[in-house]
Amino acid sequence: MAQEAVVDVAEVKGFRTRSGNTRYVLRDADGGEYSTFREQIARSALAAEGRRARIRFHETERNGFTNVYLDSVEALALALGLEREFDLAIPDEDLTVELFANLATLADYVRRALAASGRG
Repeated sequence: MAQEAVVDVAEVKGFRTRSGNTRYVLRDADGGEYSTFREQIARSALAAEGRRARIRFHETERNGFTNVYLDSVEALALALGLEREFDLAIPDEDLTVELFANLATLADYVRRALAASGRG
């Protein structure tokens, strides 16, 4: 079953497997590791390095081990920019597709967050 999380991407590294493929590993700031063999996902992961990102992943059991595979990585640069510009802390649970659906929704969110902090 696919899962989703917002993580701080600490690093992304590539490792050559015995079969000659490249396995890319995204490590988050909490030490979680997520793997992919797909170059497109690896490029997205590298673009998110050092930033907050929304990841989608799934887990599989194999030979008694749980493997965690990345399905997608989306850097949340816009959210970071808003946090810096308006001195906000946007909770991870608020970082939804709906929030970024259009500029009006995003502007309304920022206005409400500023008002809630006494600055709006």
